[in-house]
Amino acid sequence: MKIRLGAFQTNSSSMHSIVVGDDRYGDLEVKKEVSKNVTVFKIPTYLEDDRKDFAFDWGYEEYTDIPTKLAYSYLWNSFRDRKDRIQYLELLVIAKLRTQGYSKVKEIRWEYDLDASSIDHQSLYDDNLGYDTVDPNFIFGISGRLVISNDNIGPNVDLMEAFYKVKEELENS
Repeated sequence: MKIRLGAFQTNSSSMHSIVVGDDRYGDLEVKKEVSKNVTVFKIPTYLEDDRKDFAFDWGYEEYTDIPTKLAYSYLWNSFRDRKDRIQYLELLVIAKLRTQGYSKVKEIRWEYDLDASSIDHQSLYDDNLGYDTVDPNFIFGISGRLVISNDNIGPNVDLMEAFYKVKEELENS
């Protein structure tokens, strides 16, 4: 038997991965009626995608949009009671909004429904993970993405579905 020392091991069949790109950033899509003079920015209320509840569960899903990656980051750190990471995330979002002309924003008010949202993964409470959900290249990077899958829905189906998505993406870029 071989034992890998220092490797994260789990008995869970679900997998959550974030892809961190090193490329240009996208913008937060803010509703047109939101004033550029706003000082308290409500997330997600002021965003075009204003969903307040998310379920990051088992099925194969791939998310590339900023509102979903932002929600995942906020929820991940909220469920883990990582106030320091949420504060960092708030500063990051304020800085991003200021680059988009919202120069008076001083505070972020999170309005996600924590009771109706979920992240179904046992590693949620493991502090030894090798990634950081508040990385700006993950949240705002055009190539940043969140991939959720598991080994109960047929890995060949997932692989081929991902293969054709990648193939189409590369052919169209």
